[in-house]
Amino acid sequence: MLTQKNLDALSEALNSQQGAELVHFVTSKNLGWTIQPFSSAVVELAASLGLIQRAERSAPFTHVGYVVADSLREYFFWKQRGGMLHNQGNHPAFDPRRFAGKRVLELGCGFGSNLLTLNAHGAATIGVDVEPIYLQLAPILFALEGQGSPDIRCASAEAIPIGDHSQDVVLLLGALQYMDIEAALAEARRVLVPGGELITLGGYLGAITREWLHTMRGRSWFPEGLHTARTMVDSMVYELTGRRIRRNHEFSTSVPVYPTIGHIKRAAHRQGLEVKTAWTKVVGHELCMVARAA
Repeated sequence: MLTQKNLDALSEALNSQQGAELVHFVTSKNLGWTIQPFSSAVVELAASLGLIQRAERSAPFTHVGYVVADSLREYFFWKQRGGMLHNQGNHPAFDPRRFAGKRVLELGCGFGSNLLTLNAHGAATIGVDVEPIYLQLAPILFALEGQGSPDIRCASAEAIPIGDHSQDVVLLLGALQYMDIEAALAEARRVLVPGGELITLGGYLGAITREWLHTMRGRSWFPEGLHTARTMVDSMVYELTGRRIRRNHEFSTSVPVYPTIGHIKRAAHRQGLEVKTAWTKVVGHELCMVARAA
């Protein structure tokens, strides 16, 4: 958790002339991009905020800095997309006009970049995420975009603090792989009104396998290939047993599992969700599944 003093300092920094450069610097470090010649002032700012361990471009993140970077990276790409949803224009499910006037719940929402977009198109949104620092950053980033503080609640997707049949749409975008999939889908079904819509987007076992093969052809066995190989093993075990062999601990997005497309569809069906075949397809390297609450 960040103290109020930390939050105030970060808010001031992001609202300063160096704010955009700070977001870019933190995103570049988070993704392992070749560090550009960022100004020494922004590097010193990142260190003074406690995001990196010392005032050097190559300095590693602090633990808090790593978690903050996750939200700033998300915000960076949202800005790069011009405030659009991820895959908006690539699949009709992500046309934000579809959500106007609807009650929309996003599970695993992060700081709420998707909520920023949907709010601007007239949706009534709620977000849920287990990471409290994301929730602390949300009001700061929403204020940067001229929006009031969002309704984001700190809870797991497997136990949503929201009443039965209260939402028209539930979103799980890039998040389902970090959850107990059956439990999260059951909770999504519980909170949806009859006829309500679940939209999921995320990786699947076939895509992660192709990624590993591509990494191996590039002879990048360590560390990228090793990390992907461990994820493949975790995913295959989950596919066969329905159980995780490694659990997420300190950081919520540390250990994903990617089942097959068939596994995800069957799990939705078991929880009373009718998969809309015509709307369920691979987009890029991810599966978009659209299902209706029976």
